[in-house]
Amino acid sequence: MRRVVLCCCACVLVPAWAEAQGSAPPAGMPMSVDERNAVLYGGLGLSWVSADFENLSSALNLDLSVGAHLPMARWLSGEVDLSFTVLPGANAGTRTTTTGDTACVVPPSMLDPDGTPDGCGTDGVTAAEPGQTRSQNDLQMTNIGVFAAVRTPGKVYALGKYGWRYINASIDELHDEDRAGPAYALGGGYRWGAGLSQLEVAYTRYSSQIDFFGLNVAYGFGATPDSGSGAP
Repeated sequence: MRRVVLCCCACVLVPAWAEAQGSAPPAGMPMSVDERNAVLYGGLGLSWVSADFENLSSALNLDLSVGAHLPMARWLSGEVDLSFTVLPGANAGTRTTTTGDTACVVPPSMLDPDGTPDGCGTDGVTAAEPGQTRSQNDLQMTNIGVFAAVRTPGKVYALGKYGWRYINASIDELHDEDRAGPAYALGGGYRWGAGLSQLEVAYTRYSSQIDFFGLNVAYGFGATPDSGSGAP
């Protein structure tokens, strides 16, 4: 019984003493954390990824992100985003044109490793039709990007991001001449709590041939003890 009373007294008196001294409680004691003071945040989300080829279905990517905002300008932050495919987009086969101007559909199994059709029709295949990839691979990729992000104040807010990204895709045409380059995103979100916790929906133009439409949840961390400063 004495131990219970002593523990209860310690839980009440030690935090009160710490607050009176203007410092955090000793190590190992519970500490009140105010997310409004958080500088770092991490996010997890899913994106529907489409490529500008008619014979490729959309892929599903898992998105991971980590960012840091400027304490003196909380609307501005820097982010590193990593995205990789968890559900590839199916390759429906390449619609090609023969020398006799007749068309046929070549399934991926009939393509040689470099994407050149083995043959179709009577005169042989010369080229894939416009808007078709000649690759036999399903759509999948791993991407990394560094972005500057702007988020307007308020519970409901607008989002804009611009930065540089690197693409490693299973479809050669997607990065033969555009493996690295600029990317931008536009969207909006909703904040809950007092800090960086947020739910976002965004469209990302990742390259001239790749589009992302994603949903992301982020949470602020790295907060300092609540000092009662009333930070916004």
